[in-house]
Amino acid sequence: MEFDSREEALIWIISNQVSRRNLTPMQMSHFRGLHYNAEKKIQGTSNQFAQKSEKDQNDHFHSGSTANRLAKQYNVSNITIRRNASLAEAITSIGESSPDAKRKILHGEVHISKNKLEALSHASKEEIEAVAAQIEEGTYEGRAHRNSQIKVDMASESILPEIRQLNAIISDFASSFNSMFRQLSNGGPVEVKAVLRSYIDQLEDLYKNM
Repeated sequence: MEFDSREEALIWIISNQVSRRNLTPMQMSHFRGLHYNAEKKIQGTSNQFAQKSEKDQNDHFHSGSTANRLAKQYNVSNITIRRNASLAEAITSIGESSPDAKRKILHGEVHISKNKLEALSHASKEEIEAVAAQIEEGTYEGRAHRNSQIKVDMASESILPEIRQLNAIISDFASSFNSMFRQLSNGGPVEVKAVLRSYIDQLEDLYKNM
């Protein structure tokens, strides 16, 4: 098959991959983020594409906000799409430093939260390389939550990947809730609805892939 750009080829690959039933929530988030970033790059860099769009007002890249359109396509919120874009950028950067670390993240072999990955999209190269090295060496440890983390034996082969994902989602939500509570106590603004929607989306992703 022939494509006008690497990004268009990537979007075609993603469209085929997301049709699979055995993708984890992390993998789905990664693919959604890659899809969004690829389309934004096409819009921002392709003059040929811009000329083509002038001739065809129905071009799907210009049918409203990219985030809104992909949110409808993947049945998630536009906030989730934008957060997935940051997550995908971080995983790409980690992969450039350590392909093995990237593989471990996408296959759920290491517990690193989506919030942490989104934050890493704005981190320095040195910080990303440090995290990648820890993941590759097996020394990376996500922050544990004494009162919220489900007691499971992560080393047991009998534990399903979905249980691990659910454990991570619950742990992340507990951390975010505690952070929101502290902000409210200090009189700070909190986007409770947006945060709650994000975690609902993650639970829905997990449910669909079970």
